[in-house]
Amino acid sequence: MSAFSEFVDRIQQQLQQPLPGMAAQQKMASSLRKNHHWQFKDEQAARQAATLLLLYEKPDGIYTALMQRTKDGYAHGGQISFPGGRKDPNDVDHFATALRETEEEFGVPREAIQVLGKLTDLYVPASNNLIFPVVGCLHTEAIFFPNKAEVEQVIEVPLSYLQQPNIVKQTVLRPYLDLDLDVPYFDVYGHIVWGATAMLLGEFLEVIEQM
Repeated sequence: MSAFSEFVDRIQQQLQQPLPGMAAQQKMASSLRKNHHWQFKDEQAARQAATLLLLYEKPDGIYTALMQRTKDGYAHGGQISFPGGRKDPNDVDHFATALRETEEEFGVPREAIQVLGKLTDLYVPASNNLIFPVVGCLHTEAIFFPNKAEVEQVIEVPLSYLQQPNIVKQTVLRPYLDLDLDVPYFDVYGHIVWGATAMLLGEFLEVIEQM
């Protein structure tokens, strides 16, 4: 068994254990989220969505891929995120949503992706989405054919880079008019990875630490 296959097996096993959860996610939450306990009375009132944290091997290590969304005028336009989107009525479950969206946005065939498990669900007030965060992997070479209508660029990043403590920084952002947010973020090659993406990434990195 290759080192990557062993790593994937350990991740899969760890995702079956109790997750770091909201405590880990909150470490990368904005000041607004930390100061307000975001709740909704009925989960059905939130839009169901899913994302995929994709793991794959390159000659110099294990990677994941983020994307810079096109500036399309929607709530998260231009931001850095994992591939994903809202659940379609034809999706049999949230795992299917994550795989379909990854194929549509990254051009990675859904049948090539092995689902390993999921992280803790996360509600995003700005878009009223309840995110179902899936973790998956490729056992083949990662080749991307990004959808130019949705993806400005694919950002490939080694896990070893993301595990460096000095890439976690703090800044003030104004994502909406007249709203300044004090936010922790991951500095990924000069890209500011914040918000829900940073929260999910933070939880995943703690999952790795627990292995």
